[in-house]
Amino acid sequence: MLDVSETRRLRNMKVGERGYTVAQAIMIDANGKHWLNLSYEFQPKIYSRDCMPIERVSNARNGYRVRMEDVEFPWHRQEIDFTNDKNNVCLEAILDRSQVTGRVSHSTGYGKNENESDEERRGRILSPFDTVFLSEDTIDVFTERMSFDSLLDGELPDFYGAILSGREGTGKTLLMNSAVQVFKNLGYHTKQIHFAAINDKWVGSIGKQLDEEIQKVIEVCNREDCPALVYADEATSMVAAADDGTTSSRHYEEGIDVLKEYVGNDKRLVFCITTNKTDSNFAKPLIRPGRFEPLKLDYPGENERRRMWNHYLASNNILSGLTEAQLSEFANAIPKQEGAYVDEFCRTYIRKKRGELHKERTKSPNMIEALKKGSIVSKEEVMAMLTTEQVLSDLKRYAAKKRSMRKEKSMIGLVDRK
Repeated sequence: MLDVSETRRLRNMKVGERGYTVAQAIMIDANGKHWLNLSYEFQPKIYSRDCMPIERVSNARNGYRVRMEDVEFPWHRQEIDFTNDKNNVCLEAILDRSQVTGRVSHSTGYGKNENESDEERRGRILSPFDTVFLSEDTIDVFTERMSFDSLLDGELPDFYGAILSGREGTGKTLLMNSAVQVFKNLGYHTKQIHFAAINDKWVGSIGKQLDEEIQKVIEVCNREDCPALVYADEATSMVAAADDGTTSSRHYEEGIDVLKEYVGNDKRLVFCITTNKTDSNFAKPLIRPGRFEPLKLDYPGENERRRMWNHYLASNNILSGLTEAQLSEFANAIPKQEGAYVDEFCRTYIRKKRGELHKERTKSPNMIEALKKGSIVSKEEVMAMLTTEQVLSDLKRYAAKKRSMRKEKSMIGLVDRK
């Protein structure tokens, strides 16, 4: 009888397949070489606290890539001959250092899958930007500062990152997260710095803790011979200039001094930091040539809003094939539209319409009463009756209702944050 679990053994992973396996699957011999036991199982999702990501990168018996850096497990060198077990394979060929100056180790593969053309590889790796709707100039500057062109060709970064500034809702975090996913798609290391976690009241401690975090990243770069992205969201204090000589100012200067030490000096490190401050508030040494490039983001213009609506309406099976004039109607229906609002409207629109129609047909005052009287209207029925005029009308109606709710001084279960 076939053992079903056998199909989930590491040895049966297909090229390009990714999953998670337990840390015990990795062993280290007396010479510091890493061995993988192929008899362990893998799963598409994390199923244990000590799980680590694993990917099959080639048909070679040791064609696996594992990520050990984020797993807390007491690995140690063992005086054991791992060749005695046929299930063990040495990963050292994948972990070997590149001897070509200025080039990333081919062991990382810089995002390559077998049987995939270069154009397909680039499209897959850069796909996180399919839902980034910013001006073309902003995308071009950010692409340059993140060195995507070099990284796609297996080269080391030419630039060392960017500081993304702008008001709330301008897409800073979305843009940064898209860069994070690109690095992951390339097979390179990423590390988020949680500023609140390393913050401390003692002068000098923030610099020490930030330095320790970056050193961990460098250890991964050394071990896997790959670039890395270090990123922090809403971390104004990491880049803002100190404006006085108080203890608080000296406290944050420690962190800025650490960044100055690494940005541009270790060619493998790329940084991305978001803040709601403007470049006039940044520490000047951080934004001089050769370090960070400040990039100010603003709310999307009409062209970007048209692209947003075109994408989200079609991807959520609401409307497709709209003319430029129709897309302009959506783009101008609500002032200061944010990408998150457009995404949420389109993602939840069909469900809301199903509920509204069900309440209307059952003559119910609310959804609880409506659901008591039968199943909700089908998605197919709602989709069949949608028109451009209907969706536009609902968009304006929902927006007006949302504005009205925000103006109310008191609501059950909610706090007025106006």
